Amino acid sequence: MNKYFVSKFSNTSADTLLAIGFASYLGDIYREIYGTSEDIFISDMGSCYAIELPSPLTVKEVGAIDLSGITLVSPLDSSKQLEKLEKKRGTKPKRIGFDYDQAMDDSRIYRERVKQLPGYLQTPDARMKLAPELMEIPEPPTNTYLGHYHAIIDMRVPDPFNKLVRRWIDLTEQQKHYHLALLLELFSNPDNDIDNTVTVWKKFAKEQNIKDDDQVSALQIVNPTMGKGANRTKARELSIGNQNSFWLLELLKLKGFMVAAAPLVIRESKDRKTYALQPKKIELDTLQRTMRTFRAALWPSTAIKLDILASLYLAQIFVQQYIDALC
Repeated sequence: MNKYFVSKFSNTSADTLLAIGFASYLGDIYREIYGTSEDIFISDMGSCYAIELPSPLTVKEVGAIDLSGITLVSPLDSSKQLEKLEKKRGTKPKRIGFDYDQAMDDSRIYRERVKQLPGYLQTPDARMKLAPELMEIPEPPTNTYLGHYHAIIDMRVPDPFNKLVRRWIDLTEQQKHYHLALLLELFSNPDNDIDNTVTVWKKFAKEQNIKDDDQVSALQIVNPTMGKGANRTKARELSIGNQNSFWLLELLKLKGFMVAAAPLVIRESKDRKTYALQPKKIELDTLQRTMRTFRAALWPSTAIKLDILASLYLAQIFVQQYIDALC
């Protein structure tokens, strides 16, 4: 097939992150096969999101892909998390994910170098306009996702995040291909039959001696209305636990979070905001490029000012991309 559908289950950004996460994973696979991910489009169809590929993914082509060579979501590899994993497994784990400690060091060095520049260059506008003096100081590539891992730590979910991400990494190549086939089948119809997919997965898990549960906690970092105290018709206590969800869907939401979200701390506050792009219709490559630029331009500020700047910067980025495309 060359068209897939992701149903809207909650009518929140969680639906968008799920669709973009699945589209991004398809884009990674498509790139391995065809050498490009251009012309993959995500469209809001009302009751669902449609993902359209320029050419279909055949069983033969997908079967020939090394899925273990494609990173779905990188685990948070801080020293603290690696120590926990070593204690749990009894062996020293390899650093295969996001090196949080090194990223923090690189970010500190970068910020110190930027502070030495004149004040007018220490602004988001200077970055948006690609000021030559600022461009001479290369921004660490890890800065693209540092804010995401900041949010994961600040919201106190690094353990469940890593557990979920490493579940996929620990699958065998054959198991990954089976899970991919399961997702392709699930999203082949606008009415996603989650219950049947879970039933099929449980049978496979039993055959493969996979001990993990089919359900995981729906992390509030990608599910804005499913956190504690918010998942009953009338929330009357703070001890209400998070709801559960099929683990593959939550994993794809985290993939979408890395691609389409911009998490920030509100200035002079411990509160957070996360902006998630909810497109009507957009090319996947354009979405990914736009959000990388957006995250680089949007710096922490006060709550109301952030909302205003987010809208203005996003519009400015789209206009500039349109101008560049015509030139």
